[in-house]
Amino acid sequence: VSNLLLDGASEQEAVKRRLQSAANLVAQNSAAALYFNDVDAASEAVSNLDAVSDIRRGILYDNNGAVYAAFTKEGIEEFDTQASLSRPVAPLAKFIERSIKVPVTLDDEVVGSLYIESGIEGFRQVMRSNVRVAVAIFLIISLLSLKMSKDLRRKIVNPITSLAADMADLAEQKDFSARAKKFDDDETGELVDGFNHLLEQIQQRDASLVEYQKNLETKVEQRTQELSEVLDQLQGNMEQLTLAKEEAESASRAKSEFLANMSHEIRTPINGVLGMTELIQNTPLNDKQHYFAATIHTSAKSLLNIINDILDFSKIEAGSLSMEAIPFHMGNLLEDCAAILAGQAHQKNIELITDIPADQH
Repeated sequence: VSNLLLDGASEQEAVKRRLQSAANLVAQNSAAALYFNDVDAASEAVSNLDAVSDIRRGILYDNNGAVYAAFTKEGIEEFDTQASLSRPVAPLAKFIERSIKVPVTLDDEVVGSLYIESGIEGFRQVMRSNVRVAVAIFLIISLLSLKMSKDLRRKIVNPITSLAADMADLAEQKDFSARAKKFDDDETGELVDGFNHLLEQIQQRDASLVEYQKNLETKVEQRTQELSEVLDQLQGNMEQLTLAKEEAESASRAKSEFLANMSHEIRTPINGVLGMTELIQNTPLNDKQHYFAATIHTSAKSLLNIINDILDFSKIEAGSLSMEAIPFHMGNLLEDCAAILAGQAHQKNIELITDIPADQH
């Protein structure tokens, strides 16, 4: 359609150019005849339009608008202004500029005007030819489109429709062993091969999952049995540990009771020793005897403290020990320790002496 319109427009431009050229030529040739009132020369100049095939009529007017000379091609009715105005115009002629009117001048003086009218036969021939070509092209394109549609349906639509149906069946039945039908070894065939290959992979994966599930159940049973055996063993160990714990606690209680009883038994004679040494210290004694009595008293007190410590260990095991902070004098503690060890040192011919600064007493 676009080519048809373009050809029509081109033909119209060609008609306009031919009309303009013919009008200019006739106007130039008839200017002198019109100026000098030579009707024969003017008629001859206008009749020269017969040589142009597209021109059907030419009219030369004077300055008063009267027809001075006219030409009508053979087979065309004579020019009648009123009749031409009332005559119905062909539909195709409405869209074609087929007439032109130019002034006739001589030495830049307008002496009249020239009207030329062209027919539309050439335009109609061009349009008919273009329409025939367009119809032929349309028929050829329609036939090609029909053939391409059939080929498209056979090569693409039918395989894709079949593949879509197979996919629907697969989604409904969940049967991955089925395969899609292949029509040709083209792009759709490659698509079907890819789909079947995917189904094959899914089927193999499902088989592997089933086999793995079976092996997993067997492994779970084995692990469960092993865990059961381990739990039984742990239960036996727990029972043994419980018995051992009870025996240890019993032994600890027996030890604590023994220590408590022994500490009480030992404390009684030590208190007697402390009491006797205090009585001896109150009797008349020389310095050496007084030193010995003081050492015995200090040693007895140290032994009593040890027994108290043993009782503290029993309290620790029983969880009833309470801590307290008691101030003490470091110099006195060192002298008491040296007095206790002086006898053993003297037996080994060792003189044990403590030298404590005066500010530490």
